[in-house]
Amino acid sequence: MSTQITVKDVVKLAWPEFFVQMLIVVACITEMFFIGKIGVVYVAAVSIACIVTTLINNFLGECEAGSRTLVAKFFGASDQDKINKAFLVSIIVPFFVGLIVAAFSRQISFLAFYMVGSSDVNQIGYAYLNTVLKAVPFSLTFFSLTGFINGMGDTLSPFFIRVLMHVANVLIDAVLIFGMFGFPKLGIQGAAIASIFTYFLGCVLSAFVIFNKQFVAGKINFNLFKSSFWQNWEVLKEYLKISRNVGFQFGFCDLAMYFLALIIERFGVNALAVHQIVYYQVYSSLQLLIYSFYVACWIIIGKIFGSRDYLGINPAIIKICKIVSVVALVSVATIIAFSSFL
Repeated sequence: MSTQITVKDVVKLAWPEFFVQMLIVVACITEMFFIGKIGVVYVAAVSIACIVTTLINNFLGECEAGSRTLVAKFFGASDQDKINKAFLVSIIVPFFVGLIVAAFSRQISFLAFYMVGSSDVNQIGYAYLNTVLKAVPFSLTFFSLTGFINGMGDTLSPFFIRVLMHVANVLIDAVLIFGMFGFPKLGIQGAAIASIFTYFLGCVLSAFVIFNKQFVAGKINFNLFKSSFWQNWEVLKEYLKISRNVGFQFGFCDLAMYFLALIIERFGVNALAVHQIVYYQVYSSLQLLIYSFYVACWIIIGKIFGSRDYLGINPAIIKICKIVSVVALVSVATIIAFSSFL
């Protein structure tokens, strides 16, 4: 990629990610709407469980950032061998980390709801979280593969993958939560099962895109696996380092959100349910546009860094910062003007 970054270059990478984040927010609000039909106590329980799953996905490794950074760097350097190795690492590491989480899902769920004051929220949330944590091997792998696709400069394919995933998730939520078309009425356990299927579907679709677009060249076999882990630790170490550093950054934020939810829950389940709804409103209003440019910046700078054109990094960052400053100013002004409506 040319170091002469234009507004068009940045927006081209950013806009699909904006709609990805929008889809996530809409899907979460829709799921909460379905769960709210069962009862406000269920909304409170699921709210805490969702914070915990997000915390785990981040703290155990921001694998999406690790994959995106490494692949963008290797793509910029035109190093196909390391791209192949990064692909293997992007699958194997998050999947096995997720298996560990799934194996200890009972213990994690117990600890997560141990300090919850309401016994109803405690019991319901424990059962839900214990089930939904079984999706972590697939969710971590999906995030990692999405980062891989982004690193190759493709932010549009993950958008279409997300469309299919969240349409499927909403439909399965409705069927399993309310017991439609002859299926049993499973309540929030139905939402947990829908999450497992949704992330599994995301893994399959992401792998299909990677191979269909030939992002991975040559044969993926045991010898490549061996060279990635036992003969050459460079890719693995970089992946783990980036994932750990970014994971800690976001993980501690999620940990703060978790303790805040526990405090709000002491004022009643209604207060927690309202807090969660307001949180999604604030997230969708303030962060959607900014996060999309964050992803675009990651991809652009990674490619420039990989091509060793270090003199082009600062001008690119300054260009992106100018764009984001304008976008942020317009976003904040719009939110302040329409705060009552929101």
